[in-house]
Amino acid sequence: MDLPTRQAAGQYCSTPSPMTEAALDDDRWLRGAVERAVAGILVVQGGRIVYANPHAARMLERSRETLTGLAPTALLGEAQRAQHLNAVDSLLSGAEDTTQREYRVELPSGARRQIAVSSTRIDFHGRPAVLGVLHDVTAHRESEAALRASEEKYRSMVVTLNEGVLIFDAVGGVTGANPSAERLLGRTLAQMRTTGLSDWRPLAADGQPMPVEALPLTHTLATGEPRRDVLMGDVSPAGATVWLNVNVEPLRGASGGAVVSFTDITERRRVEEALIGSEATNRMLMDALSDGVFVAQDFRFVFANPALPAMLGYRHDEFVGLHFDSVIAPEHLELWTQRFKGRVGSGTQPVRSYEVRFLRKDGAGIDLELVANRTRYLGRPAVLGVLRNITERKQVAAELERHRDHLEELVRERTQALEQAVAARLESETFAQTITDHQPTLLAYLDRELRVQFANRAYLSWFGQERAELLGRRVPQVLGQMLTEAADALGVAADMIGSGGRVGHFWIYRLPDLRDGQVRGYYFIATDITEVKAAEQRLQTLNDELLEARDKAEDAARAKSSFLANMSHEIRTPMNAIIGLTHLLQREVPEGPSRERLGKVAQAAQHLLDIVNDILDLSKIDAGKFELEQIDFGVEALLSNS
Repeated sequence: MDLPTRQAAGQYCSTPSPMTEAALDDDRWLRGAVERAVAGILVVQGGRIVYANPHAARMLERSRETLTGLAPTALLGEAQRAQHLNAVDSLLSGAEDTTQREYRVELPSGARRQIAVSSTRIDFHGRPAVLGVLHDVTAHRESEAALRASEEKYRSMVVTLNEGVLIFDAVGGVTGANPSAERLLGRTLAQMRTTGLSDWRPLAADGQPMPVEALPLTHTLATGEPRRDVLMGDVSPAGATVWLNVNVEPLRGASGGAVVSFTDITERRRVEEALIGSEATNRMLMDALSDGVFVAQDFRFVFANPALPAMLGYRHDEFVGLHFDSVIAPEHLELWTQRFKGRVGSGTQPVRSYEVRFLRKDGAGIDLELVANRTRYLGRPAVLGVLRNITERKQVAAELERHRDHLEELVRERTQALEQAVAARLESETFAQTITDHQPTLLAYLDRELRVQFANRAYLSWFGQERAELLGRRVPQVLGQMLTEAADALGVAADMIGSGGRVGHFWIYRLPDLRDGQVRGYYFIATDITEVKAAEQRLQTLNDELLEARDKAEDAARAKSSFLANMSHEIRTPMNAIIGLTHLLQREVPEGPSRERLGKVAQAAQHLLDIVNDILDLSKIDAGKFELEQIDFGVEALLSNS
């Protein structure tokens, strides 16, 4: 494949002239440089590719041989072919000296790349051609698109946020505000731009006026330090007070300033007061749960519903306040404590559900299944957990495992006895026969052709055969094809049909008789596990009954939850109508006693609706779908309103 030379690049005329040795060296150097170029290079002549360097071939995921003779338009989609042809015509006609184009190329692997092509006209072997230099700009274009999308995304997020956002300059002047900020503060951006910090009317958490120097914004502008979760009130120009949770972050640019974000927590303050009134209702419903519920804090159980102390044999007043090491089994105490620390921290929560052993008051162990989540209790981090008794379920599983271990031990004992008997090379076949005939296990020895050479009395009795007629016969003639296939594997359970058509369940082994590395025959061992199998079936039946009982209990719990949810919905529907109509009447009734009474009606209706919502939350607790919100609040403000 000829490479573009300086003649092809236009440095020589179309008529070749003798080249000096130095010129030949330069030509070879140029050829090598083109071949090793990190940019793709193509030469197009007569509408076909006549040269492609290795980088171009890799970029287009084709071999150089495949590219040679290929029309460039074959690499492009229908919409881009005309663009390419126009660029080539423009260069060959002399209308342009160079062209810059970008093309979307689909590769054989199915991937798509954005290729930037810089093209110029050259002479290649005495004829006009186009030299194209290719650069893969896919990643660059994707980064540009991602940046544009990100900017638009964050712009949209700020505009659509329910959280208010204000941007202040270095001297405390407002330079920007999102719609939520205008709505929450009752001021337009234009109005806020005409005011300074001294024109605001902020309130401290105790309701007293907050001086300008105490504002979190003032602190951030002066020190460059952020302020977060500051509770403060704002009195709008209309005289309404809105309580806000405020965060201030400094702007690190040369011009300085700060971003203030805030959320309206006015309703939350009212809800907190309502929640205090509904705590008695919540406790009544919590007491009805059959599973144990607790709140743990400071390595102690600080709250428990009646079911949990009763499950452990304690009175309620005895249990609440107990330290972990008084209740958690010693072998689980370290894991319990480690996961408790992780859950009350701020990092990723540990595994949500696992099994743990508690200690009853009398010292006996009890196996429980735990579902836990982090929460806040009395304003501090804590853990909320639900415990279910699984002791009986684990006992059944342990019993089944014990039977399985016993079965394996029996098989090992029988196998070991047989191997010892054969290894000892008993002095006579008669003595060996006498020994094996007293074994309840079916024993036989098969040669390499699977012909029976030895069988004990249990084997002969099961199949109703005489020793004389059995010896020398192949296994399939005696046991059938099913037993042959089962015996091909080591340790296989299979049903075998005896002579009274009786069916037994056996654990079958076929052990190779290895001598000097050669298989001379096989020891056939079949242990009757019919009774063990029946025991397993009885255990399975018991387990199914337990599962059915569990399902019935869960169905009852779901029915209760469904009833609570339906009743809550039925109550909320008329309550929403009351609230809505009261709101409409408030807008129509002028200021005065009537409007004030309507306001009290609306507050009472909203309070009742909150209680109904709390009842619905309790049904979510029963369904395991209840999540507690983790928020900070001002202790002083709470105490001042209690």
